[in-house]
Amino acid sequence: MSTFTWEQLLEKFEAVEFPQRNGKQDELPQVSSFVEACMEMAKFFNILGRAFSFVQSDILSKAKIVESYGEKFRPEKGSLQEIIEAELANGTCSVNQPPSCSRTVLRLLWATHFLHVLVQKLTKDETTPLRSCIREAYDIALKDHHSWAIQKAVHAALVFLPSREFFYKKIGVDTSKRDSYMKRGDAALGTIVTRMYRFYERNELLQLP
Repeated sequence: MSTFTWEQLLEKFEAVEFPQRNGKQDELPQVSSFVEACMEMAKFFNILGRAFSFVQSDILSKAKIVESYGEKFRPEKGSLQEIIEAELANGTCSVNQPPSCSRTVLRLLWATHFLHVLVQKLTKDETTPLRSCIREAYDIALKDHHSWAIQKAVHAALVFLPSREFFYKKIGVDTSKRDSYMKRGDAALGTIVTRMYRFYERNELLQLP
């Protein structure tokens, strides 16, 4: 896995496209650009240490599943929404084996939501310790989807996270550019998370197993 930088992550999420079909823009992103962004996001979770290694592995496997759906069905303009709308039409959204595209994308959305909340926390108050920001983001976006044992393991491991300064250095964020980097992340991630949750909520897909 190549070296991670925050700039690379931003560029991938800023490049996520929402196809225009039938005179209307999709609420779900294009398959290829979303998969690329998720693959880069997996590297970020690796930066957070062993407590989040399982999330990294999950993102990588789920991104490959979504990519395979795109290659198999070849929807118009690479539309992820077209694939999931087909599952809605034939009642296969809840299928576990093989996992439906709907439930697979939902799990990638949870991870993207975590990243968005973390960026918001880091932007809001520079005095809050990194571990507190990550804990809040985890509790909001991921905690409810994990077993009690995993929740306890993640919370326990947060004490080993570095200072903000060391963290920023590790992800290649220069102090002078920190605010602009985080604001770019908030803008790009916020758009994606809002649109995707809107689609899932409207189609009653947020409770997929």
